[in-house]
Amino acid sequence: MAVPLSTSHRYPVSLNEGRNRAFMSLSETIDHCIGKVVSENEFRDEWQKRLLVDGVIISDGWYCPPPYGMAVLSGTIEYPSRVSFESLRMEKYWSSDRIINWSSDLFFAYCSPVHIPSGLPGDLAVTLYFGDDREVLNHFRNSYKAVRDVLESIENYKNSKDLFFASQNIFQNYGLKNCVVSYTDQVPLDLGHTFPKISVSTENGKRFLSDNEKDQIRLLRQFINEKDIWIFSEPIQFTIEPQLISTINKYLPQITYHYLVQYRDGFHICNDVDVFLEKFALK
Repeated sequence: MAVPLSTSHRYPVSLNEGRNRAFMSLSETIDHCIGKVVSENEFRDEWQKRLLVDGVIISDGWYCPPPYGMAVLSGTIEYPSRVSFESLRMEKYWSSDRIINWSSDLFFAYCSPVHIPSGLPGDLAVTLYFGDDREVLNHFRNSYKAVRDVLESIENYKNSKDLFFASQNIFQNYGLKNCVVSYTDQVPLDLGHTFPKISVSTENGKRFLSDNEKDQIRLLRQFINEKDIWIFSEPIQFTIEPQLISTINKYLPQITYHYLVQYRDGFHICNDVDVFLEKFALK
């Protein structure tokens, strides 16, 4: 029997409490739902219920749409377009009543919670695969190695622009291409972005972000791209979240790994998504 995700790994908890709760609740939801007849919507709702259990997380995420600032998508390796999305803001990539196949599906999960006490976003995302197709498994493992090379190279760079160009070279060396699309960034392609801190109003017990609060987070982000240049300095937090496709086989699925990095007396990487990759032998 597989060890439950929520107890199988010691992971960083000090970088971002919102993300910590996103990870724990996703772990618990997978353990609860795996093997059962569950739709994307039902999985999302169960995940949100667990995410909100102690009342310190805003109940709808800052990245909205998709509904609730969350997305749960599943698809087959024959038709991987369901998880090979352009942008989660597009309605066709919102969670649906599609039943998740726990023995063979591709699976993508994303949430964008905001931790009320700190005012920090706690985004988390990961693509998984439950099947045994050797070519797809190798694609996942190759993509993981490429992203790890990017993460391990961060300390060699002092600014966002240099890191972006380094990542492009690394992905190319692995036969991969990053295809992130951002509607906010002036440059469509990016590697990640900062987590801006906002002051969250909880007047009258409010547990929803206002449109203004969502816009603050959306517009205050600094992107890792070919145009913007900002220095890695304390106490900044930023994401590394490429969406990778193969340049060798166009039929392989898009894969997303979402890491959180903080600069504080050096770089610290929250590698919690590795737990899921280990669980399903994807690294």
